Amino acid sequence: MQQTSIREAGKSNVLLTELVIVILFFALTAVTVLQLFVGAHKKSQSIAQINRASIIAQDWAELLATERQPEAILKAHDFADGKAPGSYEIIDGDLRIVMQVVRQDTPAGGLVTTRIGVYKDAGYDGEQDAPKSPPLTELSAATYIPGDAPGAGQQTDAKEAP
Repeated sequence: MQQTSIREAGKSNVLLTELVIVILFFALTAVTVLQLFVGAHKKSQSIAQINRASIIAQDWAELLATERQPEAILKAHDFADGKAPGSYEIIDGDLRIVMQVVRQDTPAGGLVTTRIGVYKDAGYDGEQDAPKSPPLTELSAATYIPGDAPGAGQQTDAKEAP
């Protein structure tokens, strides 16, 4: 009788060891899957932020591409003057939108180019020349204004025939 109880005890120890191993396997699998879900959630948030930044930049590019005076539009939408001349900034939630307006005048007209950058670091303090992170997205909008430049449409001094 003693031998059967030892055999039963050995079988129950093996069964208990198998159960512990199976539970350990499922626990490790659950931890791995949980880490994958957390990583996927972070990636999803990052992609959503990039999509939002792209939509904001596209909206501003479409608006400013049709304007002769983009500076007036930016001021009307509460953009603050940036550190560089011709630059404007505004905070939109957790995003910082930076616009750089450049005018090039020629005798035939003017070209107004606006570079739009959307940055993740809305807490940018403005004391540095460069933002803390690269832009989430960058777009340019350009408008050609015929005859709008100083001297455009004016005739040059031509010599009159005697």
